[in-house]
Amino acid sequence: MNDDQSTPEAPKANNAWMVIFADLTALLLTFFVLLFSMSTISIDEWEEVITALSSKLGPNFESDQGQEGSALSIDTTFVPKAVNLEYLNNILTTKLAGDPVLGRASIRLLDDRMVISLPSDSLFLPSSALLTEQALTAVSLLGDALLVVGNRIDVAGHTDPRPIATWEYPSNWELSLARAISVAASFRRAGYTSPVAAIGYGDSRYDEIRDAIDEDEKLLKARRVDVIIREGSGQSYDP
Repeated sequence: MNDDQSTPEAPKANNAWMVIFADLTALLLTFFVLLFSMSTISIDEWEEVITALSSKLGPNFESDQGQEGSALSIDTTFVPKAVNLEYLNNILTTKLAGDPVLGRASIRLLDDRMVISLPSDSLFLPSSALLTEQALTAVSLLGDALLVVGNRIDVAGHTDPRPIATWEYPSNWELSLARAISVAASFRRAGYTSPVAAIGYGDSRYDEIRDAIDEDEKLLKARRVDVIIREGSGQSYDP
């Protein structure tokens, strides 16, 4: 055999059919997409899809099938803003005057706060921190009026200097604090959800009452619960 004789090359494979197959596949895919876009989704089938998704996403997932253009309902939390104290003073003065208990309250408008002084004799029995039935209604009415007020509110209890020594309240301080807590709790029951600081002063601020009045009236003014409405909505207590 002649070594110089070349070996014939094998014929190359023709891959042209792959190009044709790819083109045909693309055309078929386009055809099916066109058919799908022209089809109408059955409402029953859509409801089945929603039900299946809701079971997977958890019990809090809900589908609201409303009318066309309806918006998704989202629960929001109302956060009241701080109210101008002069405006609030005018509103509360009128509102308090119509109640037999709140009508005995005095309102003082200071530089950065408004103080509503509720006489303890109108709210509680002697040596008690439980609101009377009439007082409970009145204080709840005041709490309802404060629902839309975003100002910082504190409740401060005061007593006169005459000592008290009961099993339940060993000192004036315990009694004043318990009375402040009772009023603050009544606000909470009325629906007021913002933080309220309850403070007991006992008789420590008795000397701040002016001396131009007789002793009985001074003792009466000393026994009170002050609802202090701050100018802003800060969370820190400022005595």
